[in-house]
Amino acid sequence: PPPANTLKANVDAHFHSDGHWGLGWIVRRTDESCIGAATKVVRARTITEAEALGFEAVMKYIERFHGL
Repeated sequence: PPPANTLKANVDAHFHSDGHWGLGWIVRRTDESCIGAATKVVRARTITEAEALGFEAVMKYIERFHGL
């Protein structure tokens, strides 16, 4: 688990043969409870770019729904 009073985000991306990337993310509190998770399809050139887009989505989610 993450250190006390922090959040842990996991992001993963998977390439589809049609040129799109599927990605998923989950954010947990230190007690391992989930505060959010999602999947989406994105356009990216590399795995690094696709996962960066996933992390960006995590940050926007946290800011919008949890005011952090």
